[in-house]
Amino acid sequence: MRPRDSQRSKVYKAEKVLWDSCKSFLTVGDMQQYINACLSTVLVRQKYTNSYTIIVTDGRGRRHACCSGSNTFRKLKMPVWSRKEPILLHELAHALTDKKYSVHGAEFCNNYLFLVHVFMGLNCYNKLISSFKENSIKFSIQRPKETCKSDDSTYRRDPYP
Repeated sequence: MRPRDSQRSKVYKAEKVLWDSCKSFLTVGDMQQYINACLSTVLVRQKYTNSYTIIVTDGRGRRHACCSGSNTFRKLKMPVWSRKEPILLHELAHALTDKKYSVHGAEFCNNYLFLVHVFMGLNCYNKLISSFKENSIKFSIQRPKETCKSDDSTYRRDPYP
């Protein structure tokens, strides 16, 4: 059984700082392509060795985005309103966080911060950290060892062309 999810509303409130200047996705195919590109980057493959498949669906009939699945796959359900880069990375962070941890606990927040840093850049990462601190969210700073340089051949900051 997972520990109590005591940070849920705080995380939702804090992440809204990223919604204004973010990329939006029109189709499920666009989101799936983005997720596949994220998962194929060197930094993500080095940090997460999970071998399950992540499938993006349209979230039909749902009010909120969510991540569900089993030991072999994860399904990200994304209603139309939620098709923004930070929300997609939020759900990806759920998919990459071990189920033994609290749903929006420190481990999830660390994974979310890592993904934001790698794919949205340092400015968004710093905004999210500041917002986490303002909302008293538990996390620990674990920046990727590599820098966010788009010209690095082993690293692509923007996985979606």
